[in-house]
Amino acid sequence: MDAPGEMVGLTVADEVVVHGWDTARATGQPYRCEPELLDAARSFLVQVTSPDAPAGPDVPFGPSRQLPGGAPLLDRVVALAGRDPGWSPG
Repeated sequence: MDAPGEMVGLTVADEVVVHGWDTARATGQPYRCEPELLDAARSFLVQVTSPDAPAGPDVPFGPSRQLPGGAPLLDRVVALAGRDPGWSPG
C-alpha cells in the first residue's frame, strides 16, 4: 500500500474490528476489542464513510448508520461501516 504508515495502521485497525465483528456475529460469538483499536478504526471510518454513500457489491462501505452518541463505541464503529449493530444470523 502506498500510503503514510499512520493511515495504513488505521486501515488495518478497521479491517480487524469490522471483519472481526462480522465473523463473530455470523457465528454467534461474543466480540470485544481494545478501546485503542476501536478508536483507530473509528478514526479511519469517519474519514472514508458517509450516510450518502451508495450501497452495493462494488463499494467498500455501505451508507453509514447513525446511532446515538451514548451507544457503545463498538456499535458506533460497525454502524459507521454500514453494519446494523443489532444484526444476528437467522
